[in-house]
This record gives sequence, C-alpha cells and structure tokens, in this order.
Amino acid sequence: SLLISSPQHFSDKNYGGGLYQVSLNPYKITKVYIGKTRGISKYNDKYYVIDMLKGIVVLDKNYKEIDIIELEKNSEPHGIFVDKHNKLIYVGSPGRDSIAVYSINTKKMVNEYFISDKWGVNKKDNHHVNDPFVFGNSLYISMFSFSGNWMNEVYDGGIMEIDLNSGKVLGPVFSNKWMPHSVTRVNGKLTFLNSMMGELYHASYGMICKTSG
Repeated sequence: SLLISSPQHFSDKNYGGGLYQVSLNPYKITKVYIGKTRGISKYNDKYYVIDMLKGIVVLDKNYKEIDIIELEKNSEPHGIFVDKHNKLIYVGSPGRDSIAVYSINTKKMVNEYFISDKWGVNKKDNHHVNDPFVFGNSLYISMFSFSGNWMNEVYDGGIMEIDLNSGKVLGPVFSNKWMPHSVTRVNGKLTFLNSMMGELYHASYGMICKTSG
C-alpha cells in the first residue's frame, strides 16, 4: 500500500486535503486523515506529517493523531525528513526561506538554515525551498530558484547542499531544474523529481522516466 498526501485547502472525510492510503491488491483508496497535508516521514511506528494549518502532526500506526509539534509562524511548511540517528526533524519552510530543525524529544526548534540573506530583508518566499534530505553531514534541499527570483518567474532551481557542521551553503549539486522536489538517496545515488517536466532523475545517471507531469 501507499500513502499519498494532498494539500488542497478544502477537505472532508472523503475528499480534498489529507492523507490517503492506497491499497494496490485489491485496489482500494481510503482517506485516513483530514488536513492540508504535504510531507510524510515515518519513525518508530509513527508518521510525522506536515499539516500546513497545524504544524507537524504525529500519527500512530492506525493514523490517529497523538501529538502536534508547532512550527514557526508563516513558515508555509512543505517537506519533512526525520533524522532517526540524531532524533531531529528537518522541515522545508519556504515562507522563511529556510530549513528548520526540531528536536523529537523537546518538540522545540534547535536550528535553522537560511538559503540566503534575502528573507532577512524582505520576509518573502524568495527561493521556495521544499524538500530536505540529510545524509552524513550534508543537508540537501530542493528549491525553485537559487537566485531567489521564483516570484519573478525565474526557475533557476535544483538541489542545494549545506554543511550541517558549519551551516555553510556549499553550492548547487544539480542546477537548472524546473520546480524540483523530493530529493532522496536510492542505491547510493541522489534521486529527485524535476516536477514541471515530469522527470525522475537518478544522480548523474540521468533521467529514469518521464511522466505526464
């Protein structure tokens, strides 16, 4: 079975925003959570789900809400990654041009990595960061615009790397992508979506497949 999230603002028990469990054999779709949901990550039989109206919602294995971790105001949370080794939660916060880091134990923000100095000046979503991924001492982030001009219809985005020890932005790993999302690592290779083109990329091995968008 698969879990699929929808951030549609309208939601009820059957339609719109929330989490859906899709059973493949036999095929069946069941809505298991109502909300304006985006990223999902699993840790210790719990699901950590971004609900843009609540924060990080913690669900048990039966999709019952058992806790909420509140996020910074106007962060517009998107993607989520749970660092199981260090018990940290990384949240893509496009509303703050940052990746916010929360402790699973204290439920408090312990760090925040900003993409540039732009947000400090204009308090706008300049880069549109979305999905974080951590491997070793590196934080990988998908975003719409490296220059911070996506609101000007400039989609010079890709995958950015930040050193977790120093907080230094190391630079782009993949560039010139159109609304990239969902960076992860599969079989030792960084993998991500070039969303508007409907393309799934597998590191330097190129495009795995192209969907209808």
